[in-house]
Amino acid sequence: VRHLPRSYTAWAIASELEARSSKLSFNFVHVPWAKSEKTNMGYAFVNFVDAKTAAAIIAEMDGSKWMFIESARTICAKPAHQQGICPNI
Repeated sequence: VRHLPRSYTAWAIASELEARSSKLSFNFVHVPWAKSEKTNMGYAFVNFVDAKTAAAIIAEMDGSKWMFIESARTICAKPAHQQGICPNI
């Protein structure tokens, strides 16, 4: 997920996902932080439980507005080049 509001945490992304699906649709969210600026890097990694769920949530989120914060940025949700949690850790 790209174009995160800079104040968003992993908990905020999880809330966005839960509002569009269920808690059981994903099992991992990671938001890298820029230590020097004390903000996130503008993107997050999410692991969905299966490809069908991932495709449905990506299709729903991509291009939409953030639900819990005013932002000019829209959500850019794309699948990773390498799928699965293990290959990406």
